[in-house]
Amino acid sequence: MCGRFSLKASEVKKIAERFAAKPGQGFSCELKPRYNIAPSQQVLVVKSDGTNRELVQMKWGLIPHWAKAPAIGNRLINARAETLNDKPAYRDPFNLRRCLVPCDTFYEWKALGSGRQPVAFSLADDALFALAALWDAWINPETRERVESVVLITTAPNELVSTVHNRMPVILQPNDEELWLTGAPSAAANLLKPYPGEMKAKEVSQRLNSAAYDGPDLLLPPTSDLPLFGNTSPRP
Repeated sequence: MCGRFSLKASEVKKIAERFAAKPGQGFSCELKPRYNIAPSQQVLVVKSDGTNRELVQMKWGLIPHWAKAPAIGNRLINARAETLNDKPAYRDPFNLRRCLVPCDTFYEWKALGSGRQPVAFSLADDALFALAALWDAWINPETRERVESVVLITTAPNELVSTVHNRMPVILQPNDEELWLTGAPSAAANLLKPYPGEMKAKEVSQRLNSAAYDGPDLLLPPTSDLPLFGNTSPRP
């Protein structure tokens, strides 16, 4: 699964330019750099109406439009590429509401004694990249509030990620991003494969295990950590 990622870029204009998107309402010029984005939090998303792209914020954890309550989103943070058309929660979004999630690093955990060690994966040149994702909109039946939410798609790992985990998020090549957003479902499905480009990995601070902690020191080596106590498993 993909349970954490980062987006350290802070200039909305540069992010919007990279993804050829117009910032939606409510965006200021600057965003807070984020090093430990976790499920249930707001994430940056690029969606398209077929002609124009828009940069918006959505909740991570898909709430299908037919859901009776939003709690279902707590379970729908990752969707397996192999079964998108088999799951009612993902079938319509895959055919109608595909999107991009800007990212610069994602994290996985490897076994380490009685705990687990977080590992950061990024592109070899540290460039921004797009994670393939799906979105939906749910209307609260009591308040009529509209809640847009997103789920990340995972696939088999490439050689590098396989040394740590048996899944990885789908990373789209820049030239494939428009096809993912607006192409036919059959063509979009062909993009759901392990990333073939150059990547790098490094062990990072075990402070990442707490979703409440978010700071640049998360990317420091684990040897920089203060002593940790208790369970060191990730806490989404």
